[in-house]
Amino acid sequence: MNWTPYFWAIDAALMALLILQLAHYRLGRRARHATDREEHLGAIEDLREGPLTDTLTTAWEFVAVETPLTRWPADNLTRAILALQSASDEWVDLIRKESLNRVNKLNEVCELIDEDMLRPIDLVKTNVDLHAALLHELSLLEPFIWHQAIFGGRGRWGFRPLQLLDALRALRAISPTPTIRRPISFAIDGQVLYTLPEITPSARLRELVGARFAPRRITVRTKIRQNALRNRLVDQVREVAGDLLPERAHVVPIEW
Repeated sequence: MNWTPYFWAIDAALMALLILQLAHYRLGRRARHATDREEHLGAIEDLREGPLTDTLTTAWEFVAVETPLTRWPADNLTRAILALQSASDEWVDLIRKESLNRVNKLNEVCELIDEDMLRPIDLVKTNVDLHAALLHELSLLEPFIWHQAIFGGRGRWGFRPLQLLDALRALRAISPTPTIRRPISFAIDGQVLYTLPEITPSARLRELVGARFAPRRITVRTKIRQNALRNRLVDQVREVAGDLLPERAHVVPIEW
């Protein structure tokens, strides 16, 4: 008797059962993640409380008066970092004091993103106004965090909120609000602090497609890119204002 057809039938049945189990596992995992995200969306709402925007704007106004951002032939971010280093310590101390609680709160949200319990895309799609507010607030905070990493010896302090900022900038492409996709800039007394370019149709399409398969999140790759950016900023600072660079800036921080 030829048992081959029976073996084939048994193999096919086992394969179908395996596929069903895998599908059930993936659907269950997806449903569990969706439930977790619903529970953790409250963490996003918490970000509406205690923004640093007004404090940072005031501090930058005084910094820009003391040290014009156009003093150095560099990009906007490097200029802002150098302006902080050249400004009075009182403004740097003010930002540090006022930012501690806020950065801790941002870190809590970033930890949820890091653990895949929350996605930046959830914030962008459901909290358009908060997306715009965080883009502005974190862009004002960004030079200070890099300043503390390069000149303050603070290691990776505040780097997670910067990873969130990178994700929020990229996700401008899929924002339901056209104004967020248009060019954005902020200047103090005519001195540009940061600019965000217009989102092109091709960039919007790429992000829409990418968001379906690989949503923005905090990963080892983003941490590696940050360390590489820090090295580039150190090189730029050394090139345009090497006399301001302390010896400790040569040490690359690798701690989390």
